[in-house]
Formats: sequence, structure tokens, C-alpha cells
Amino acid sequence: FSKPFNPVGAIIEYLHIVVAVMLVIIMLSVPYVVLTKKPKYSSEGLLNINPYLPKVLYGVEDSNFIRSFEDWMRTQIKVITSYPVLETAIKNYESQGFKWRFAGESMQSAVGRLSNRVKVVQIRDTQLIIVSFESSSATGLAEIINSVIKAYIDSIDAHNRSEDNYKLELLRKEREKVQKELDTGYRQLEEISLKHGTAITEEKNLYVYMEALGDIKKTYNRMVTDRIIAESRMKALKNKQGALKDVPISGLVAERIDASQGISLLIGQILG
Repeated sequence: FSKPFNPVGAIIEYLHIVVAVMLVIIMLSVPYVVLTKKPKYSSEGLLNINPYLPKVLYGVEDSNFIRSFEDWMRTQIKVITSYPVLETAIKNYESQGFKWRFAGESMQSAVGRLSNRVKVVQIRDTQLIIVSFESSSATGLAEIINSVIKAYIDSIDAHNRSEDNYKLELLRKEREKVQKELDTGYRQLEEISLKHGTAITEEKNLYVYMEALGDIKKTYNRMVTDRIIAESRMKALKNKQGALKDVPISGLVAERIDASQGISLLIGQILG
């Protein structure tokens, strides 16, 4: 401190330290700018999803299915960002001539990067889902969104086809079971027909016999109803017949004739 301070001499003396500090600052500032730099381009797609609530088949518990619309929408968001959907989206994207995977990068790593970049958000209280993507380049931006949406739609179609095939298989087995029972019953009906010498119909459908039996029951019930109504009417007529026997009909008729002005006038004309 007894000597006067010489800035130029100090910089020259410690030039290597100054250069090292400047290099460190540059090395730290470049990644910071790259990481904090906001993308210039963005693209988004809008999905209008029709709610599909699975129906109960053959007594399956309701608690096994999704309970509310919000849960169902959250599930669709998870499906969109799932590994199979994003893997299909990357393959579809690259089939259009674009590159997503780096050289030597595995598909798992590529799917992880896409999962971190793509944003899937539901517009609250609606059945709309926004799929958005941001990038510093506009090249292939819309195509990656379209690839994700297409992969999701294809996965839903495949899932619905799988469920439909499963239901059709169950119904086919149920039909074979019922048809087997009908064939067995028809064989028994043929044996009974041969034993008693009666004819049978060629229709091998149990519902035909059930419908005929239902018609017979309806006819019988209608006949019983008509019989009850007829008996009630006959009883009412008998009661009226007993009451009519006690009424002095001839006297009432004579009184009506005498009281009638027309009859009295006619009698007077005859007597005159």
C-alpha cells in the first residue's frame, strides 16, 4: 500500500486470472441463455371427446368402472401421454420425413423427451382437450401435434374394437349354448311326438312355443274375466227380477193412462 496503484500493471501481472474469470463467466452464461430462452413458435390441437361410459355386461360390479366424467377425462389425458401412444406418434412423425430421435437414441428416451415437451390440458367442465407443443423452430411443429392426436384416436379405435370382439365372442358362446339346449329339447319333442303319434312344428325356436303358451294364457285369462262379468250381470238381473215381481205394474199403467191428457182426450172423442 506504500506504492501507488497501477491498474494497467496489475491487469498485465494478473492477466491469466482475468482471462480465466472471463472464460468461466462466458461458459456459465451461454447455457443459462439457452435454457432460459423461450421458444418462438407454438402449435396446438383441440380434441372434442365424446364421453364413452362402459356398459355393465353379465353382472360385472359398477365399482370396477370409472365413476364420474372428470375421472374419465383425466384418464383420457393419461392415455394421450402414455408410452404406446407417444411411441406410435414418433413413428408416424418420422414416417413423414421428420426427425425426432437423435442418432443412437433409444425409443424410451425419445418418448420421455416428447412426454416432457407436449402439453395436454383439459378445458375445465368441458369435453375439450388441448394438445400443445412449443419449439424454437416452426419446422414439423404442426405435424408432431397431428401425429400425437392421430395415435390417440387409433388407440381408442383399437381399444373399442377389442371390447367389441370380446363381447361378440361372449354372445357367440351364449348363442351356441342356447342353440344346443334348443336342439336337445327338439330331439325330446320328436321322441314325444313319435310316442303319442302327434305332429310337431318344424320351427326349432323356443320363443315360438313360449309365445304360443303366452297366447293360450291370455285367452284363458280373458275367458275367466268374461265369465266373472257374465255371472255378475246374471246375479244383478235376478235381483232386479225379484224386485219387479213385487211392483204393481198394471195399476201403474192404468194411472199413467188416466193421467195422460192425450189418452183422456182420445177417450172423450171415442165416447162422443
